[in-house]
Amino acid sequence: MSRVSTGPSTSPPAAQALLRRLHDHGVRTVPKPAGQIVEDIVTAVWAGDDARIRLLLERLAPVADTETLLWLRRRLNDDLGSSAPAADERP
Repeated sequence: MSRVSTGPSTSPPAAQALLRRLHDHGVRTVPKPAGQIVEDIVTAVWAGDDARIRLLLERLAPVADTETLLWLRRRLNDDLGSSAPAADERP
């Protein structure tokens, strides 16, 4: 079962509401090309590749909207939470 992290209580209410709407409508991915960039960012974060993260964020900026940025946040929270591999197990 997927979970939606609405983040800490300091998240703006509008962002929390958008995340809930996305989840309620079954949105589980963001359309390409932004969706692929988000997945690449998550992989780079796991690998600790700061240079690649910066490059990918530069590529994401022109195509990112609120939905994409919230998806990135969710993917990072989901993948880097308790289910993420330990530092010595990451690629």
